[in-house]
Amino acid sequence: MLTETQLLEFTQGRKITVIKQNDFGFPCAYKIKVESAGLRDWAQYTNCLFITGTMKGKRKPGGILLKSLDSFTIFDGWVDAADTAVTCIDENGTKITCLGFCFDKDTLEKASKVDAPIIFKNNPYTGE
Repeated sequence: MLTETQLLEFTQGRKITVIKQNDFGFPCAYKIKVESAGLRDWAQYTNCLFITGTMKGKRKPGGILLKSLDSFTIFDGWVDAADTAVTCIDENGTKITCLGFCFDKDTLEKASKVDAPIIFKNNPYTGE
């Protein structure tokens, strides 16, 4: 997972895009203006990255939890991940860009191939 020096890259006010699979398996892009970030335990998972901040288009701050066993990519800035994106709204009313309707990891890898600087990439299955 992240080291302390990599964690320092999540400075307050920095805009990032996180591409990951949501709890239902859909690949999604979350655009966040960072307030803070830190590592902590959550349920049975250790070293989870919790990023708090304001989602694009929202006024109230929220957060995103990235578990160490999740596959995800964090990009610098707000990037458009795919041309075939569909906008979904989660239970909090946050607009989320769904990058397709496929549950396999190939869709997530295709969505992560964006021409933008990568801050961090976690793929526990390949060791990246």
